[in-house]
Amino acid sequence: MRNITRRAMGSYFQLAKAIGAPIIPPANSTLNEAINNPDVVPFQPTIPTAGMELPDDFNYQTDSIYNKMQYLAIGTGGHFATHSLTNNRPRMGSKSAMARHTGFFELFPFVIRPLNDDLTTEQRKNYRLRKVIEINGVLYAAYFLRFVDLSSSTITQNIVKKDKGVISSQPYKPTIKDLVPDDPTINGANDGTYIQTLVALDITFDSQEAAWIREAAQLWFGDAADGIVSEIAICSGVDKQITKRYPQAGNQVAQPVASALKEAVAVQIDVSETVYHPMTFSNGSVTEKIYIGTEDPLYGINFSTT
Repeated sequence: MRNITRRAMGSYFQLAKAIGAPIIPPANSTLNEAINNPDVVPFQPTIPTAGMELPDDFNYQTDSIYNKMQYLAIGTGGHFATHSLTNNRPRMGSKSAMARHTGFFELFPFVIRPLNDDLTTEQRKNYRLRKVIEINGVLYAAYFLRFVDLSSSTITQNIVKKDKGVISSQPYKPTIKDLVPDDPTINGANDGTYIQTLVALDITFDSQEAAWIREAAQLWFGDAADGIVSEIAICSGVDKQITKRYPQAGNQVAQPVASALKEAVAVQIDVSETVYHPMTFSNGSVTEKIYIGTEDPLYGINFSTT
């Protein structure tokens, strides 16, 4: 049931980076907006800023240079219950995001903690997009992003042939014929051969995070069994240091803070995948491999003859 979707905002990010242009997120394109939308996060606090810790706003003129893929987000809306048309046995169906989509079917936090028992400073270094929510009159901190360092990832390029369901692969290494190419065969059809340029990323939910997701589902849905990760996404954005903190109650005047903690701004989904990982079955760890990159068909057309 794996469905991988390269999002349009990811293509925009890639092109802007390639040409050195600033990244200017349009309205309705960031997860920062999504977490303040009651249709996405239904537990908006009575006092919107209560307990929030925020960085300075995103400035595309000065911050675009620091924008990169560095976050993981999850959702619980990539699956639905269905049944076999052959024997009526129950099964799970999957939903596919469209390239134009900028959000999740159901964005979900990695962890929810009471404000008076928040994550430690060390734990918070791994999470971003902290949103204060209110459930039954109690304020909680929900974390919707996990930081992932992709800077040491290896980019691989392979020539892949897909023929009648059989896939063969070999490393792509440019030859002199690629540098000084012959005229292409006059044929617009692709024979199933592609060049893949990919980064393979292992996404692991360890036993602690699996427990946190179950606990979050108990608070969010009323049942830990609903902690089913069925959407994952690699997101881009900018890390900025937290500079202000609002009180949990009373007059909402932000106080300046000197914090080593960081928050994510201008967060956009670059690529997403439909998966199925019920955390109630995960007392240990769960690992999912996600691929980031492109596939380019190998064919040439001699346009002078067309």
